[in-house]
Amino acid sequence: MFPDSSHKAYEMVASTTSPNVKLWCDLQLTKDGVGICFPNLNLDNGSDVMNVYPKNKSRLSVDFTWKELSDVKLVQSIFSRSPIFDVNS
Repeated sequence: MFPDSSHKAYEMVASTTSPNVKLWCDLQLTKDGVGICFPNLNLDNGSDVMNVYPKNKSRLSVDFTWKELSDVKLVQSIFSRSPIFDVNS
């Protein structure tokens, strides 16, 4: 329902499972060494990085700083779904 690795997705899982369930994220690093939760190294499918940085040929998390990625929004990677649940984090 929510974009993969978004704050809203983690909130929903935490509120709909038992308290003993541990959540994890797929950790990717940025150019400045900050860890971000994102399903894969390539940011194309799951964010609007192409819209924010159209001239940047690479779309890997390690090619952007944390500050640069703060302008990027998470989106659903299944484009047949409604964008109504797309969120900023």
